[in-house]
Amino acid sequence: MKDGFQVFVAEDKGIIIGFIVFRIDGDSGNLDNIVVAKKKQGKGVGRSLVEFVEGLAISKGCSLMKTDTSENVMGVPWKAYGFWRRMGYKDTGERLPTKYDFKEIPLIKKLK
Repeated sequence: MKDGFQVFVAEDKGIIIGFIVFRIDGDSGNLDNIVVAKKKQGKGVGRSLVEFVEGLAISKGCSLMKTDTSENVMGVPWKAYGFWRRMGYKDTGERLPTKYDFKEIPLIKKLK
């Protein structure tokens, strides 16, 4: 754990096929990064990782999860945007400038 971040991995027959980076900030969880091996995408690995940390956040008293993705200079969101929307995350409507030519899109989800 570094700076409060925890890393959880998904394995298949002892081989790491995905990971998620997560931390708790007060009464909210923050999903910093998620990666799933290309050959394993679309098979529920990412969903399982997210649901795991959402459950952990709930057990620690969190009522909100936060994450973000980006959009390019043309205003087209990255592939992760659709994933987060399918996972129940809401677009806050904000587009935050970065030091690069893309914008950050904050996403939130209320937990049960």
